[in-house]
Amino acid sequence: MAKDKKVEIKFLLPLGSVVRLKNTNRKVMITANFLGVLDRDRLANKAEDPIAMKDKNGKPMVFDYMGVLWPEGDINSKKKLFFQNDSIEEVYFYGYCNPKQKQFRNTLEEPKKWEEK
Repeated sequence: MAKDKKVEIKFLLPLGSVVRLKNTNRKVMITANFLGVLDRDRLANKAEDPIAMKDKNGKPMVFDYMGVLWPEGDINSKKKLFFQNDSIEEVYFYGYCNPKQKQFRNTLEEPKKWEEK
């Protein structure tokens, strides 16, 4: 893909999709959608808000995706990548999609639309 071309993704990609993130040559396989990064200590202590990463306004950050390097896969639990749709430069492979996955995607995307307003 040419460097000046932008990828515009208007929906969450399915699990198993393989992408390249901006400013890198490595491929990443998507392993989870729409999640916050939990702080294990806060979770263990039953904190009201166990999400560790906050935005500049102190709101919990929720990522569109979690992924692992491809083709290596999940070989190290500390090497998970968290990223947003707008971080994707190129899509190499779209994961399996059927009506159930589309329904799940729509359920996940609906709250996100409310946040963006």
